[in-house]
Amino acid sequence: MARQVDKESGTMARYEAKLVKCPFYKRNDNNRIVCEGLDKNNKLHLVFGNSIDKAKYMQEYCYSLRGCQHCLIHNVMYAKWRMDDDE
Repeated sequence: MARQVDKESGTMARYEAKLVKCPFYKRNDNNRIVCEGLDKNNKLHLVFGNSIDKAKYMQEYCYSLRGCQHCLIHNVMYAKWRMDDDE
């Protein structure tokens, strides 16, 4: 039974990933969103108490360019990207 749940959540994560517009998004799973890190050797993880809260966050911030502009991780990564580009 646990195997089926894992398969289903993996399918849902792949479906959600196709909707994402944020350029810093990497992947997601049950209760977690993974984004680009502050350098090439790390990633940032947002961990939620449940999959419903994660889905709400993704809906609000990850699925549109306008929404991701209000995400703190997006803004930090965008500022870093601009600093790196200026160097």
